[in-house]
Amino acid sequence: MSEDQVNLAVADGVAQAGIHVPFYVLVADVAASGYRGYIELGQDHHALAAKIAAHLDQKLRELNIEYDSKRGSGRLKPLHLIPLADGAERAYRHHCIARGQREAQFKVLTLQDASEFDFDVTPFLIRELPHATSHS
Repeated sequence: MSEDQVNLAVADGVAQAGIHVPFYVLVADVAASGYRGYIELGQDHHALAAKIAAHLDQKLRELNIEYDSKRGSGRLKPLHLIPLADGAERAYRHHCIARGQREAQFKVLTLQDASEFDFDVTPFLIRELPHATSHS
């Protein structure tokens, strides 16, 4: 898979959802036989993650014959998309600059290997708020 294919699939998926996302990265995880995606949807749009993931998976199948073949045979698991809270892109930028990337040349590599992706997304994971229950 190429970074261009990832960018096309994400652009198409978020356009279909009618939203803009400031940050996303697809991580190839050979050990898990699949791809894990991180996408900054924020609290307002995190519920769209499953819909966007399905769209991305389908679009990647259309764009990449090898991805399609491996998904069809079960050698590659479905794309797992993890929504992130607002501020993930800013924190990722700071992380990369602190590790030596020049700020003036900063660019998010939207397709990475799991061994290379060392950004801790934990603080940006969106946790569902418990539903209020009413007692009469």
